[in-house]
Amino acid sequence: MKDLTAIDLLRAISFKPRVLIVGGAVRDKLLQRSCKDIDLIVEKKNGSRQVANQVYEFFPKQCSKPFNAGKTYPVWKLRFKDDVEFDGIRYKCHGVELDISDTQSEAHIFASLEEDIKRRDFTINMLVLELRTNQILDPSTKALSDLKQKFLDSHPEVSPEEMLKSDPARILRLYRFSAVFDFSISTGLLKKAQELAPLIKEISSERIRDEIIKVSNAGRLSDFISLCKDNGVLPHFLPEIQSLSSQIQEGSDHSLFTHTLRTIENSPSNLKIQLAALMHALPSSQIQKTLHRLKFDNKLIASVCKVIRNYLRPLESKDWPIRTVRMFIRDIGEELEMCLELCEAYILSDQKQREGLIENPIPALREKITRAKRVPIIQGPLIDGREIMHELGIGPGRRVGTLMTKLIEWEDEQVENNITITREDALTYLKSLL
Repeated sequence: MKDLTAIDLLRAISFKPRVLIVGGAVRDKLLQRSCKDIDLIVEKKNGSRQVANQVYEFFPKQCSKPFNAGKTYPVWKLRFKDDVEFDGIRYKCHGVELDISDTQSEAHIFASLEEDIKRRDFTINMLVLELRTNQILDPSTKALSDLKQKFLDSHPEVSPEEMLKSDPARILRLYRFSAVFDFSISTGLLKKAQELAPLIKEISSERIRDEIIKVSNAGRLSDFISLCKDNGVLPHFLPEIQSLSSQIQEGSDHSLFTHTLRTIENSPSNLKIQLAALMHALPSSQIQKTLHRLKFDNKLIASVCKVIRNYLRPLESKDWPIRTVRMFIRDIGEELEMCLELCEAYILSDQKQREGLIENPIPALREKITRAKRVPIIQGPLIDGREIMHELGIGPGRRVGTLMTKLIEWEDEQVENNITITREDALTYLKSLL
């Protein structure tokens, strides 16, 4: 039996006003894609609050309490914290977020469904699912056709210029949709997006960041960056990456930009590794500066920078003994897998141009890592600095750090020789150094 979703749950609830699902959730339903964000519109003034409260009253334990997040018009938000059982039927709702608003015009006043649809970005996001009848409605008259033809366009009664100017972030969203869905863009809309590209500088860093996150998680960052460059948009939000197109990669006949795209293509669909692939050809100081400008959090920035600092080290791993592998694992920590993935993506991107000139050491290194991990790897030695001072009767200083380094190296050598060691063994070794 097919799993029932949050959309099925909403259809099972008897809402008093007319409630419709609009936008991406309907589009994704028709494309048979999963969706965690559902936009509801209510054809009643102040009806959105009524509907939000009704959902919460049904499922107070499984839902967050609704709150109004709208600045110019009420938008009630709530999130399902768990799956839901309703009338004896279980619905998969965990993590689904609802945005509920009244139908409104571009001027953010209560209006008809038709007016609400006109204020939206692309026709594929103008489809409506009526909950009472389960009927798909197409108020724009061309959304179903555009979706079938894999075509991005604006509402037939709204000019592309008007639509894009009302929210310049739609320029980036246009290329994201084209990249993620592999949809073509109408000539008129494409031309206006190119003309209005300078407006991107008016978009907040957070919104630019969010577009990059979404396209990275979809694994289509390379296509997105390529589209933005080809259409003159990239310099307006990622000039650092644009600059790579004028730099030739050492030892090849193609640009660092082309190399970067290929590295991204060979990277997994994961935000951190896609970002690392995007940034890896930039100077280290510029990487951190760029990610800070885009308002990525400090933890993510530190992780991405650590991967980029270390991703080339595995190229020299062919002759690494197990103790060196353990040292590498200890140095990289949580970023180990991403470091291996970026190195492999880097190698594969070059092999397309220089077949056979670069050997891929990653499979062999993974085997060594498995062997190295048979004995747990901890960040420090079996005996910490405080214990060393106490047991050996020495004071704080460089000598303690030197002894800890030697102890770690000794421990790794014992592991390499399949020798099991204890704290007492470690202490005996340290005393032998005095």
